[in-house]
Amino acid sequence: MHHTLSPIEPQPTPQLDPDLLTKAEQLKQTSLFVNPSDSSVLLDKQLIFLVLAGMKPMTEVESGHWVDVPGGREVQADDRREVESFLRSLGVYFRLSQDHYYTTALVSLDPQLLDEFARAETYPEPYIYEAVGRLFGYPETAVKAFAADLSLCMPSQEQDRIESKSKMLSSLLHFRLSRAHWRDELAVVKQWHKVLQNYGLAD
Repeated sequence: MHHTLSPIEPQPTPQLDPDLLTKAEQLKQTSLFVNPSDSSVLLDKQLIFLVLAGMKPMTEVESGHWVDVPGGREVQADDRREVESFLRSLGVYFRLSQDHYYTTALVSLDPQLLDEFARAETYPEPYIYEAVGRLFGYPETAVKAFAADLSLCMPSQEQDRIESKSKMLSSLLHFRLSRAHWRDELAVVKQWHKVLQNYGLAD
């Protein structure tokens, strides 16, 4: 009996938004928001893009650069005016703060969320965890587990083991996974990564 091989179905090319393509290129080209960690150079740019793509309500990112100093080197904050000008060019709303090491930006497409974040920072535990977790786009099940009781979260050692299997996970997974829904929560992170890949901001 002869078996005929079915042709491999080509994967559909994702439909990419021209405006997002332009902004992804802006992020790739800028010398701002380059994470000083060699393993996460694109991280802050990725977080900004996930906001632009509507996958996170808001994010907090830092912009600094290495400077040679006597005895070694240190990170120093990028120019506040340059950071402000760049974020305006992306069309986002933001709030900036600065210390010696970083210019920090809260970034969102909705200015009301910046006000909501400021209010959330005044909330007592565990309400602050729920409010900030939702604003940063973490999965609802993970947010609720972390706010309710750490015993509902995956043990740290087990989460470290999962993250160690993937550079992508260790970079983008900024929340504690829940025991009950960790597979669904990982799927959200993988979806973020897929979008970043499609727009050339991740390997």
